[in-house]
Amino acid sequence: MKICRATRLAQAVAVALLTPAAVYATNGMNMAGYGPVSTSMGGASFAFDHGTAALMTNPATMGLMSEGSARMDIGLANLRPTVETKMPGASWDSAGDSYMMPGIGYARRKGDFVYGLGLMAQGGMGAEYGSSMMSSPGWMASGVMQGGKERSEVSMGRVVLPLVAVASDKLNVGVSLDYVWAGMDLQMAMPGSNMMQMMGAGAISGTLVQGLMGMMQAGQVTGVNYGYFDFSNDNDFTGEAQATGFAGKMGFTYKVSPRLTLGGAFNSQTNMSDLESSGAKVTMNVVGGDGKEMPMQLSGKIAIVDFQWPECYGIGFSYQASDKLMFAADAKHVGWSDVMENFTMQFTADNSAMNQAMGMNGADMSATMAQNWEDQLVLSIGTAYQMSDALALRFGINHADKPTQDSTLHYLFPAITETHVMAGFGYRMDKANSLDFSLSYVPEVEQTSAQGLTSTMSQSNWQIMYSRYY
Repeated sequence: MKICRATRLAQAVAVALLTPAAVYATNGMNMAGYGPVSTSMGGASFAFDHGTAALMTNPATMGLMSEGSARMDIGLANLRPTVETKMPGASWDSAGDSYMMPGIGYARRKGDFVYGLGLMAQGGMGAEYGSSMMSSPGWMASGVMQGGKERSEVSMGRVVLPLVAVASDKLNVGVSLDYVWAGMDLQMAMPGSNMMQMMGAGAISGTLVQGLMGMMQAGQVTGVNYGYFDFSNDNDFTGEAQATGFAGKMGFTYKVSPRLTLGGAFNSQTNMSDLESSGAKVTMNVVGGDGKEMPMQLSGKIAIVDFQWPECYGIGFSYQASDKLMFAADAKHVGWSDVMENFTMQFTADNSAMNQAMGMNGADMSATMAQNWEDQLVLSIGTAYQMSDALALRFGINHADKPTQDSTLHYLFPAITETHVMAGFGYRMDKANSLDFSLSYVPEVEQTSAQGLTSTMSQSNWQIMYSRYY
């Protein structure tokens, strides 16, 4: 029987590993809640048992399992954002409107310890616009790029190894070691006026820029129409640029009274390598001295420098008001300002025949786009009502001010959601099997950038989880 269970678990892990983990922003780039129990209660999770989804927030809550028990959770989420970018006289809908996210976790309590394993999607963001945006009159300050695509997709997942100690009948202490991986696709155009401004300020630099400036001084080039960065494989399973690394968590729960439990956790900032791809392309469309366009497309390696996930810490409580009614609330701080100050790409041209023919092999360029995200205070409030031994109903609300600023907002990174209204249920089929479901709605919000582009977003998301108890 143990061999059979282990085989089923291994098969489930393999399925999850081969399932796309790209998702859409909710609290910045984090999910508003992990697992349908937490999500249906506003994302509150620090001080009550909500299964192995706790691996993403406070692993200490798994110490609330009964001694000798074990469980396996298999979950799936579908995030459905509606995103639009507008400017006077034109608007474009993002084609990125459905993102699937798997999760699987196993935990066992043996004596005063809980151990297990989880494979979870962390979060991400993105948008996708077709050639209609790129060819719209007025889109580029000078020159028009025909047939291009604007696209971004950021995804991140974790394999989590937890260990929880049941220190007493009141106190649980938990830690985890997280192996993290991230992927990114990006197809982004930049108007020539913006590029020239950034070159003048030193935000775009390198031997490629030096060569271009020399050609301009010699009269061989009179201006830049646009630049285009492209590292995207359109693969549903992995981003073109990839990175791996580690992070960790620690947390506690403390039962103040039979009805009141406190909980808190600290999730460390990740320590990942740079996101890298050797299949990148950079296009510079310049205007020659004769007034004709001279598109230069270079192939090579690109690195997104020091892209990390932020630290997060917070505290919460759960209160069992009666045998049927429970309230829970969390407050947590997410340190976006430490990891999303700048978005820096470093490109190095390879030794392809085309690059050599242009004399550009080995040329390099560094481009830094200011982001200046602000930290978030995320508030989660929820309640659960046990209608019967089998059925529980849950409701909640989640709020956090958007971390993006008008001055640096980019239409491909519209992490602008603020309030989530959530509901869900849990149904215990028998002692060994249960099903949980959540539905969340994000009312439309909008933000206008310094360039006059307005991003709007609303969301309608669901999560479902099957649990098996042993």
